Amino acid sequence: MTKWGSYGQGNGQFDTPLGIAVDSSGYVYVADTDNNRIQKFERVSPNLSSSVKLVDKSVAQPGDILSYTIILSNNGNLDAPVALVTDPIPTSTSFNSGSLWTSSGNCNESGGVITWTGMVNVGAPVRITFAVTIDTGVPKGTLITNTATINDNTTPAFSRAAVIIADPYQVYLPVIIRSWSS
Repeated sequence: MTKWGSYGQGNGQFDTPLGIAVDSSGYVYVADTDNNRIQKFERVSPNLSSSVKLVDKSVAQPGDILSYTIILSNNGNLDAPVALVTDPIPTSTSFNSGSLWTSSGNCNESGGVITWTGMVNVGAPVRITFAVTIDTGVPKGTLITNTATINDNTTPAFSRAAVIIADPYQVYLPVIIRSWSS
């Protein structure tokens, strides 16, 4: 049960609640005195674990522009009022000034790191986008990995990554045509 607090005898209802506690797992307990019970409620916390990191290409050449998108999704039962994202610009790339955008919150790029702070409301995704250019002289077949760290300040921080191959090796396979005779 995630919603509670009215007068009555049903689940989530109280008659003279006189105590409240939260255990180490985040579950809420309410001493419902005149109903002679203690009610246990789901943990109350944000959950940004369904957030994703995307890139618009899987392979690219030196000089190509890569557009990255982070989508912060909160499918918990509490807004995340002070979420933080840090995202270092990947090696072998250069940040495209003026490309940083967010649908809410505050973001900036400084010293090669994208930083975003803000609120992630339940059911209201936040988008962060930016672009980089692949440096010239990147060796053939280089993997370019961009990793963002997401922290809602209530659960452990976690990472999401997007990977592309720069200047991939091309493999040519022979075409074999068989003639069938009857």
